[in-house]
Amino acid sequence: MHRRLKRAIGIIVAIAVLVTVTVSVFFGYIPVKYDYSIGSVATSDIYASRNVIDNYQTKYDAVMAKNSVKTIMVRSGSESSDNIANIKSFFQLVRQSRAMTLDDYGTKVSDLQPIIDTLISNVKDTMDYNLSQEDAETYLSMSFSAFNYLEDKANSVTEILMMDIADSDSLNIQLNNQLKSIFEEDNTFDPYSDLLNRTMSGILQPNAVFDDAATNEAAQNAYNEVMDNPVEIQKGTKIISAGEVITEHNYQILSDLELLSEDSFDYLLLFRVMLYVAAVTVIMVFYLRLRKDKIKVDFRIFLALCIIFAIPVVVGLYASNISYQLVAILFFTTICSSFLGVTDSIILSVFILVYMWPIYSFDSEMFMSSLAGIVVSASLSGRNKANNNSAALIIFPTLSVSVVSVILNFLNGSTRNGYIDSFTMSALSSSISIVAAIGLTPIFELISGAVSPVKLINLSQPSQPLLKRLFIEAPGTSQHSMMVANLADAAADAIGADALLCRVGSYFHDIGKLNNPGYFTENQKDYNPHTVLTPMESCAIITAHTEDGVKMAQKDNLPKALIDIINQHHGNTYPSYFYKKAIEEAKLKGLPEPNPDDYRYKGEVPNTKEAAIIMLADTCEAALKSAKTTDIAQCESIIRKLIKHKIEEDQLVKSQLSFDDLEKIIKAFLNIYSGQFHERIKYPE
Repeated sequence: MHRRLKRAIGIIVAIAVLVTVTVSVFFGYIPVKYDYSIGSVATSDIYASRNVIDNYQTKYDAVMAKNSVKTIMVRSGSESSDNIANIKSFFQLVRQSRAMTLDDYGTKVSDLQPIIDTLISNVKDTMDYNLSQEDAETYLSMSFSAFNYLEDKANSVTEILMMDIADSDSLNIQLNNQLKSIFEEDNTFDPYSDLLNRTMSGILQPNAVFDDAATNEAAQNAYNEVMDNPVEIQKGTKIISAGEVITEHNYQILSDLELLSEDSFDYLLLFRVMLYVAAVTVIMVFYLRLRKDKIKVDFRIFLALCIIFAIPVVVGLYASNISYQLVAILFFTTICSSFLGVTDSIILSVFILVYMWPIYSFDSEMFMSSLAGIVVSASLSGRNKANNNSAALIIFPTLSVSVVSVILNFLNGSTRNGYIDSFTMSALSSSISIVAAIGLTPIFELISGAVSPVKLINLSQPSQPLLKRLFIEAPGTSQHSMMVANLADAAADAIGADALLCRVGSYFHDIGKLNNPGYFTENQKDYNPHTVLTPMESCAIITAHTEDGVKMAQKDNLPKALIDIINQHHGNTYPSYFYKKAIEEAKLKGLPEPNPDDYRYKGEVPNTKEAAIIMLADTCEAALKSAKTTDIAQCESIIRKLIKHKIEEDQLVKSQLSFDDLEKIIKAFLNIYSGQFHERIKYPE
């Protein structure tokens, strides 16, 4: 069949499937309608067919919340300052009066009454405090040390009290606590504690004032918070009981739920269903386009999958009227997993489940139990190598769906009949769906080569055999790999690449050095074996570590993504040190300049961002360690030269890295080095 004709037929079939799905979802989603008006009497119980906002109750709760906000009091700076000033003024007046009790010869005057009267009058006029005759006489007759002590404590306590908000109720309590604490610590002047308490209680006024703006704002915020979190009537909630009169409130809820009968065709509902199907379809098409290089099937298989795709949705249109646990989704999952593999089968099955969800009134039990069955069924059928696995393929998905249904019923507190119905219907639909699909399932599968984050995390553990060997046998290389990992991780984060893959790939990129660890400078101590080798021999040992690393990785069953990084982290470059050394020796011997291809690594240039990042991190880390510099500006210059050199050698042509990415990578590298080079305080000997 001609390619264009196949494409046209494929498009027509896909459109027909979408139309079938849309029609099925529309007719399955239409709820039961009621012909009621305000004042009518309900003839049956009515339950919410979906979640809906109760606007009436929300508005009521919002008004209640607004009115329940307490008055907000704030600290008044002026009142606080006045209190502090009044206390100081009081003791200043007393001090002046005390001076008047002595004559010019320092002898206490015989008649204190005029002085006492003057003091009481001045205190009344200055701070509107009625100082008693007894207290005034006490202040005038006490010793200088006692007076100075009381004045000092009164000023300090006042300043402390005025730093916080003090209303009429809390002021006296706080004052009593402060004075009690003072006189308990030093009881020398304890006889005057009540005197000071009376004086300060009479002079000090609350510094808390009503904040109208803040109170109104708090009330409005309380109102808005309730309105922003409206009351929601959950699906399945009883709205009206049989025999109940329909109120305006109930009628509005019925209207919002679209449960009131209408004579005209519900075009609005059809439009919403079409929009829903379109949204899910766009996401599914986006996923399929991303996976187009992985999902390759024969044209006839594509047509069969399209038909099988629509079957669970059409079956759901009728099965949902019997029970929400009658779902035929596993029919598609079982067949699809044999064509497309586990991952794509699960994803596409979930898309069908989302398509079907409105038919089942967005029932959470149906969705979760079906999801469990999808995962188990795809995992088993995608690995089905022989017919003797058919029993397991039927039993385990059926068991998983039934168990999840029972657990959800337990969480929801269902009745015994609810348990029985869910278990029976879910087991029946799962087993029938799988049995119907087994005879149609092909015997081949497509396996995804992607590596999961969990796998990468497990591989990154120090106990991993190759990493453990690297740490023990080549500690310098191990430390180098750790630093490369830090650089690569930061760079990947900066450009949106897979940071975890970069980090773990860095750990393994030099495992090939385990064959000859002493020939690499980071592992050498006092002896360099290259001094007795020719440049060609040295280069052969150095460049072999990528090939050796690939062999070790394959033997250890490392993921392909890591093997590619090991193979590509030097690209097809050559060790410049040994090549230049070979050129110098050739010149001394009068020989022609050696061919650089004889000195190159046998790997491939990086074809992913992650492999390219590790190449750059590896090169920069080695060069900067060799340069032994801690100057960031010099580091940046070296890094830019190295990256420019990689570009000129065409090592990044397949990496998908842009110049903007390279700038971000440079900045990420410099951030790591700036942290590494920071100075520390010198410890004493």
